[in-house]
Amino acid sequence: MKARNQTGYKEQERQKINEQLEKFLKSGKEIIKEDNPYGSKYYIYYLIDPNTNEVFYIGKGSRDRMYDHEKLARQKIASNNNYDLYNRIRLILESGKKIIYKKVWFTWNEFKAYEKEKQFIERKGLSNLTNIMPGGKSNK
Repeated sequence: MKARNQTGYKEQERQKINEQLEKFLKSGKEIIKEDNPYGSKYYIYYLIDPNTNEVFYIGKGSRDRMYDHEKLARQKIASNNNYDLYNRIRLILESGKKIIYKKVWFTWNEFKAYEKEKQFIERKGLSNLTNIMPGGKSNK
C-alpha cells in the first residue's frame, strides 16, 4: 500500500508541475535561464553577439548542441553550410570576445521544440538572424 501512495504522490507532483508549466507556456513569457528548471531534454537557445548584445542565431537543441556552431567555426567549418553564421562567429572570436549563450525555453517534446523554434525565429524575424531556415523540422 505504501508504494501505491508514493507512486500516487509522485504522479500528483508531476501533474502539478505539468499544469504549472502549461500555464506558464500559455502566458507567452520566456524562460531566460542558463539552467533547466524542469530537467527537459530539448531547449531553444540564442547565440548573442557580445559586441551588440543582439541575438544573431536561434536554434533548437539538446545536450551541448548550442556550442557546436562555435566548435565547428574554430575548425574553420561552416555549420550546415551556413556561412553567415560561420562568419559572424569568426568575427566575434577574432575580436577576442566570447559568444553569449542563452537557453530560453525547455520541453520534453521534440515536436513542440521545433514549433517553438519556428515561433521564436518568426518573432525576431529571419532577416535579423543568421539562420538559413525559418525553424521547425524543415531545417534539420
